Amino acid sequence: MSPLIMLDDITVFYDFRVFYAIVVQKIEFYASMVFVSLSLINYLCIIAHLVWLKCKMSTQKVQSKELKLLIAALIEFCLCSCLNLSWHFGRYVLPNSVWTGTVVNALIILHCGWINPGLNLILSR
Repeated sequence: MSPLIMLDDITVFYDFRVFYAIVVQKIEFYASMVFVSLSLINYLCIIAHLVWLKCKMSTQKVQSKELKLLIAALIEFCLCSCLNLSWHFGRYVLPNSVWTGTVVNALIILHCGWINPGLNLILSR
């Protein structure tokens, strides 16, 4: 394993005894927040373009499809931001337990595999 990684009981996180761990953690946090924000901006641009095309082509205004896409984008952004914040700053606000890191890791894994498809299934009705 990398000298940057620390195994603490059943959790995996940065070993802050390594002098460059804080720098790497900050780079990872800010980069991930920038990319999640850029993803939200991209969704908003796509939705605005769809609404503009629909208004230009027909007399109908915004339909529920565009609103569902906007809701999915906002939920995805909020969930990604919350998971990112809890991963990086959870030790300050979450309970000090060996299970805290495990739950955060499990939520990240569930988010990657189930949240986006689940949102698409729920909102596509």
